[in-house]
Amino acid sequence: MKIAFYLPNSSISKIDFSDVDRGNPGIGGSEYSVILIASNLCKQQTHEVVVYCDKESVFPTSLKWQTCKDLTGAIKLGIRQHIDYLIVDGKLLSEEILCRYANVKFIAWANTFIPVKVQDVFAKMDNVVSIINVSKEELEQTKNHPIYNKSTFIYNAVPTKILEDFPDLMPNVKRKPNVCYIGSLHAAKGFQYLAKAWPAVLKEVPEAQLYVIGSGKLYGRNNKLGKWNIASENFEEMFMPYLTEQGKIIPSVHFLGILGEEKYKVLEKCKVGVPNPSGVSETFGYTAVEIEFMDCQVTTIKCPGYMDTVCLKENLYNSTSELSNFIINLLKSENYDRKKVIEYIEMFSVKS
Repeated sequence: MKIAFYLPNSSISKIDFSDVDRGNPGIGGSEYSVILIASNLCKQQTHEVVVYCDKESVFPTSLKWQTCKDLTGAIKLGIRQHIDYLIVDGKLLSEEILCRYANVKFIAWANTFIPVKVQDVFAKMDNVVSIINVSKEELEQTKNHPIYNKSTFIYNAVPTKILEDFPDLMPNVKRKPNVCYIGSLHAAKGFQYLAKAWPAVLKEVPEAQLYVIGSGKLYGRNNKLGKWNIASENFEEMFMPYLTEQGKIIPSVHFLGILGEEKYKVLEKCKVGVPNPSGVSETFGYTAVEIEFMDCQVTTIKCPGYMDTVCLKENLYNSTSELSNFIINLLKSENYDRKKVIEYIEMFSVKS
């Protein structure tokens, strides 16, 4: 069987992806999952797997890849090479594309939620042979729609190789009251809610520290940032008032920018991690699993992605207004079942 993945990497082509088995080098989860999963499938050699990418990049040595310029180029390349299935992120598949290439068998990868209008298209188009959701809860959202009949779920894989570098992690209950956020700094990822909650956290836990890993450039290295060089100007104006005093960032807040595997050294000293506090766009939530791997407790909103990836469901809140209380309680907590969490998240390992 010949399988091709399409990777839109124009804006991230200069990043080194040669060692993705050690973690995300600082790109979006959708693009990262293509490289991680395809390169590991290539190692297994059970099928002929290739990645069609917009531009050349430094990829893992195991990965077979070819440049195609764009999605149309990938489709034409697949036709010439007699690919059996072309796997494409669902948000990139338009009705026009599907109608134009009716003889190509597409697998739609639902790394993001598929709008109802697009679900209607996928349901009626015979060349969309399957829709792969990245969590069980995401799949359940479609069970009342005809698309459910050709949908399934396969959890996104998370590499565990990096854990070899941390054989003696400090127990969570002994860590200082450090909090970490990982993700893009734009409104859809909800950092504004964590920023708003932070003053209340400091009132209860004055020694708390907040480490922010990410940037407004995570999904586009050419994005224009505001005066703080952190996020877009409009978004900075939304959250920076909570984190500044007299025109300066308060001492408890540390913006670290985009990090690759270096983020794990930050996580190992944190007691609490807060991925996407709003959960608006989360179908899986890579960062939640990465945080859990490092013995850092996760708190975030109860939503489809995190219902699957967060082990300790009692740490999921129903409203962002509860965020500060959940952080405070976890910072003061002296209970953490590491064994339970590690056993739970093993099902997301790339080895599984």
